Amino acid sequence: MVKDRKGINIGLFIQNLFTMDNNITRDYALSELPTLELPRDNGESLKAIYTEVNANYRYLADIQFKLLGFVPAISAIAWVELLDKIRPDALHRWGR
Repeated sequence: MVKDRKGINIGLFIQNLFTMDNNITRDYALSELPTLELPRDNGESLKAIYTEVNANYRYLADIQFKLLGFVPAISAIAWVELLDKIRPDALHRWGR
């Protein structure tokens, strides 16, 4: 029987997780880990964090739209291949 630091039976936990047994008791406690403490600098730290988060968001949105741009091209290629398999003479007029 494998137990974690709090004495919870890990094997039983995993078994209950996969059997969807919702009778698992949950124990939430405050963490002893340090939190972000900002210095008193009239909000300059918050502005820097806000700027960095916005830059990351814009970067992820840019990647998302670039990947989204591939969808029409991939769809067109898939349709051409599908039509070619169904009716090989259907695409003959476009020089294929």
